[in-house]
Parts: sequence; structure tokens; C-alpha cells
Amino acid sequence: LTTSRYIKSPSLLDFIHENIHRKVVLISAAAGYGKTALLINFAHEVEYPIAWCQLDDTDRDAATLAEDIFSTVRYLRPNFQSIVPSLITQPDSKITAIASALAHDIASAFDDYTILVLDNFHLIQESADAMRFIDTFLLELPEQIHVLMASHAIPDSPTFTHLASIQEIVAIDEEHLRFTPNEVQMLLQRRYNVDIP
Repeated sequence: LTTSRYIKSPSLLDFIHENIHRKVVLISAAAGYGKTALLINFAHEVEYPIAWCQLDDTDRDAATLAEDIFSTVRYLRPNFQSIVPSLITQPDSKITAIASALAHDIASAFDDYTILVLDNFHLIQESADAMRFIDTFLLELPEQIHVLMASHAIPDSPTFTHLASIQEIVAIDEEHLRFTPNEVQMLLQRRYNVDIP
């Protein structure tokens, strides 16, 4: 997958580099289009610190999502401290308060340009609680933190609409990721040493 995606990568990687100053870069396409491979390729060549959070079905629970993002950031910086773990254990803690606290703690701990990858974002999009967390979290993240998302679909969220209105989000979709005939020829030549007209 990564090898095949290198055929397409230069223009798409350039696009991400040119837009990484925005709050969110969204890669949205169905399974098999190379979303994760594109993010991996970008991670290999970028100099900024990258915290990679691989989402799964359990992250539909907002508390689990908060804990996973916290753990991801802490992996990048082991001395990272946050009140989020204690907030999660309190039954009366609001989702938005947890999201706000995590964003604030990240802002206090990271002065430099840092990228947070949220891969498989589509797995949490149908959860109202998870999306409520993400909406608050994205809006309150400091300007030095930038988010790369890979998803099967564009999230239906007022926060994403707001970010689009202020040009703080850009997207790569299936049209950009789809192979051209020339790229199919290159793929077959590189992977199988087969030339086709």
C-alpha cells in the first residue's frame, strides 16, 4: 500500500505541506484509497513532531476518546501532564469540559508546531458524544497544534462548517486520491514488472 501510494504522493504531499498551517487537513475517501498510506508518507518526511492516534470503535465513547488522545500526546512527550484522567473518573464531568481541559493542557505543554493525526475518524462520526468532544477540542486547540484526519466521509458537524467558513480546514477527497491511467501503468510496472498500453 505504501509503495503504491508513492506513485501518487508528490502532489498530494505538497498539498498537505502547503496547507498544514490550517487547523485541520481532512483526507476523506472510501476504504482502499490510500488515506493512511498518504499520512504515513507525510509523517516520514515532515520535521514537526507528530502524535498519531489510531481510532477504533471504543473511541465512540467520549471518555475513551479523551484518554486515547491524552495517551497519544503523552507518548510524544512522556512528561506531559493533564487533569483529564482525573476528570474522566468523575461521573458528573461534562464532555465539553474534558475536551476543553485537554486542549488547554496541550496548549500549556506544546510551544512548537505539533501535528495530531486522527486516523479512522469515520469510526466515531456517528457518536454524538464523541463528536461533541471533537467539536470543543478542535475549537480550543492552540494555533500551534494542527490536526490531520483520515475518514471515509466528511463529518457532519457545525464545527467543521465553521472551520471551513474561516478557511481553517481543507480536504483531499477520492478525486484527488484516485489513480490516473498513467499511475496504474507505473504501479503495474513497479510491483509486477508488467507493461500495458
